[in-house]
Amino acid sequence: MRASIRCRRASLPTASAVSGSSGATYGYDGNGLRVVQSLQGGAATVSIYSGSSVIAEYDNGAAPTAPSREYIYNSAGGATTGLLAMISGGSTTYYHQDHESVRLTTDASGNVLTQVGTFPFGEPWYSAGQSNKWVFTSYQRDAETGLDYALARYYDSRTGTFCSADPLAGDPSDPQSWNRYPYGRNDPINVTDPSGKSWWSSLLIDVGVVVAAYFAPEAMAALAGGGSGAAFGTTTMTILETGYSSSAFYAWGANSAVLAGTISAGIQAGKDPNPFKNSPPFEGAKNLFKKPDCNHWLTNLTQAAYTNEFGPMTPEISQQVGGLVQNIPSVLDNTPTTYAPITNPSPSEGFVTNAQANLGSHPTMTLFKGFFDQAFLGQQSQIVLHEGVHLATNMGDRALARAAMRRTYPDTPRGNAQASSDWHRQLQKHCH
Repeated sequence: MRASIRCRRASLPTASAVSGSSGATYGYDGNGLRVVQSLQGGAATVSIYSGSSVIAEYDNGAAPTAPSREYIYNSAGGATTGLLAMISGGSTTYYHQDHESVRLTTDASGNVLTQVGTFPFGEPWYSAGQSNKWVFTSYQRDAETGLDYALARYYDSRTGTFCSADPLAGDPSDPQSWNRYPYGRNDPINVTDPSGKSWWSSLLIDVGVVVAAYFAPEAMAALAGGGSGAAFGTTTMTILETGYSSSAFYAWGANSAVLAGTISAGIQAGKDPNPFKNSPPFEGAKNLFKKPDCNHWLTNLTQAAYTNEFGPMTPEISQQVGGLVQNIPSVLDNTPTTYAPITNPSPSEGFVTNAQANLGSHPTMTLFKGFFDQAFLGQQSQIVLHEGVHLATNMGDRALARAAMRRTYPDTPRGNAQASSDWHRQLQKHCH
């Protein structure tokens, strides 16, 4: 039944009033996750989370050792739920998704249990078979209100808007982000918002993660005979971490400590130099690079940066510089990459840094504590692509920002940080 009041202007209401019903009450933990859903006159459900994903539910005081439902996730779930299966009462239900939402559920024998269809913004189109609360993207649809629980907020699929303003402020350079109520920049086909926090860039981010988009100053002087410090050096990406990982990153976060202990030995033994090349952030970066608009922009950016640094190019040099850009996927796969379960010890003006490309004759990449705890695949993939540009072209932040913004940046800690921030925002606009 639909709610009598569609959206209350509160991010996380503690009660809902429903026509013809006594409604429900909700309880939240210290991280804002809904842990209790109690229907008046009906069932009370307690939810257990791993990161931002529900992994178990207990109805009406079920024993801790006997959850009513357990959920299994696919770590490569990407922008949708990543939900693979549910175990309940000894039976397993499998979830089948398209690029946006769950469309089909089956039992262990492959028999169809549920078929669900929605319009682009999640409004119901058709539904057949058993009930299924995972209707639109990763949101849980509440039967008592018809609203979707989107972690940070509630969402109304009928209007395509959230019930409260985005808790993240808009970006002054991105007017679309100033409207803090619509779902996915009004583009639900190409953009998802798995957490209800969505407005840092043209890609949406997950629970509790805000990318600061400021970068530590380049710490390495220009290579001998290799150009100015603006074009060559060490670049450090900084991230402001405030929360939990999504299902797309959970498996990688859980395994990161184990991986860290085996990387160095693996490289010395001649094994894969980048054991993370098939992880969601790296695969996502390579997929972004394949998009024509992104590829074209990166090529033009690098050629413009080269011209600014070294003067007009001949057609042959222009082709060679473009070839450097086309090597980005291979560079990401083959650059020796390690994970260090410590905070980046490099000076960072108070920012937490967790990805660093070290340029030079033998470039490497280091991933620091927190890298695999980021919540949204697209945003983290843009970070990896950012570092890949540095590694493939050997150009630093000030050279790339000068080409992207058509302005110069002082060779100071603040100038380098601003340059990194500015050209990364341009990358976000063109590579999503």
